Formats: sequence, C-alpha cells, structure tokens
Amino acid sequence: FSGSTKAGKEERERIAAAGQQPLKRDDWNRIMMAGTIIRANPEISGAFSGGPPEVSIFWERDGIRRKARFDYLKPRAIVDLKSNANTMDIDFVASCRKSIGSYRYDVQAAHYFDARALMPQLVAQGAVFGDHDPAWLERVVTEPVWAWVWIFYQSTGAPLTWGTTLSPGNGVLDLARATLEKA
Repeated sequence: FSGSTKAGKEERERIAAAGQQPLKRDDWNRIMMAGTIIRANPEISGAFSGGPPEVSIFWERDGIRRKARFDYLKPRAIVDLKSNANTMDIDFVASCRKSIGSYRYDVQAAHYFDARALMPQLVAQGAVFGDHDPAWLERVVTEPVWAWVWIFYQSTGAPLTWGTTLSPGNGVLDLARATLEKA
C-alpha cells in the first residue's frame, strides 16, 4: 500500500489491528505473477484447488517436538510451491530437478509424508485446532493413498512452470528418511 495516501494508511492500520502485516508491493506482484502463470498451465492449474492452504501439523516423536506446514493440502496430495530463479540459465525442468537435489527438498517431502501419515491418529485424538471443515478433514484422513506434488515457477526471466509428483514407496524417500534419522 502506498504510504503517501490517506486510504493506504487507513488500510495498513486496519490490517495491523487485525494482527496481520501488509505485503510489500514487490511481494504482492510476485505472488500475483506466480498464481497467473500456474493457472495458465493446464497440467498444474488445479494444484491449488480442492483444499486449504497452510495446514500445520504438530507432533512429538522420541521426545522431539516436530512440525510440518503444508503449502496446500488435498485429500490425495500435499502440494508444495517452490520458486526457481534458474540462475544457471539451463532448461527449466533440469533446473528444478537440480534444486530438488541441491536443496534436499526430498528431506522435506519425507518429513511431511510422516506428518500426513499421522493425521488419522491426531484427528482421532481430537488434536485438531482452528477453523476447519470436519467433513473435509474426515475425507482427508480416510484417504489411504496420497502423493507429494512439487509446483515450481520461474521467479526470474520467462514465466515458466513445472510440476512433478513423488509417490509413497519411491526410493528417494528412503534416502531422505535416513537423512532425517541422522539429523
């Protein structure tokens, strides 16, 4: 919001009073651009529909408190949004695959798979907090099969997108879990 207008100042005050923080213009523009190019790709356009964003799961294992926050949760998918600047100016899909390995996004996927597997138990224990749709949640926890979906968008240069899926049982998850156990 523009700091120089009365309307902008009032809007910032309203947002602050609600306990929120306004986005900077550049951040807003980046989010709008990403949403536009993702919706324009017919292969991934539905990735962010049919569920809620920012679903958090908290649990404890071996005396260690753990957390996962899904970017977007659907009954049969955990959708994870990633930006990719593609600084090496290589093929975009190759750049995304390189990012998965370089940044160990597989470790995050394995950790979140574990969190998703705990959801039925946590719901049965009544460990659900915040505003939620009980019918939708029941649909999620009774779904026996789900996958991890990465949605990448190129944050610099041409507006490119790519999505890929990581399914349960993929050997990549075993290697990632070994890294988690070591940590």
